[in-house]
Amino acid sequence: MPRWPILLLAIARAAHADSETEEHHSPLEMRVSLEAPLYSHASAGSTSITDELELEPDVMISYVIEAHRLSLDLEVGESVLVSGDGAPARTGTVVRPGVAYSPVHDLFVTALLPVHLEPSPALLGLRLGAGFDFRVPFGKWFVEADVDFPLVGATGAPDAFAEQAFVIATGALFHLPG
Repeated sequence: MPRWPILLLAIARAAHADSETEEHHSPLEMRVSLEAPLYSHASAGSTSITDELELEPDVMISYVIEAHRLSLDLEVGESVLVSGDGAPARTGTVVRPGVAYSPVHDLFVTALLPVHLEPSPALLGLRLGAGFDFRVPFGKWFVEADVDFPLVGATGAPDAFAEQAFVIATGALFHLPG
């Protein structure tokens, strides 16, 4: 068995131990956020946040591959239409696996594959986003802007790129203890 993987691991651990600026925590992070579509366009018409307010609380768990640079993400959200005609109405559950990359400190870009599970129709989409975060006493606070595109779905789902939604999100990010 080659010994170079053990040597690389020992070097990485020594470099990590020598780093005075590196925080010691688990590679897992949790993000709690609230998002809302600012503007949605579809072939049937367009709506803005002034026409109807749809809020989606989200929880994301991230596995940090490279500190302050790269993470694998899994987000779960539940949307509720809180304004418009009638009482608040649940509009769906979505799961978003994806990746986030930070080219420079405090700025990040994301690419996620949202899967709208229910109510029907099931839909797979693409979410591209960018945002910034800043340190607060309990972790980080972030603001993010996203654009959503449907890709494929069950019968009755929109065709690829037939709809777009421009979304704003904000929330807190915490390092999980480890």
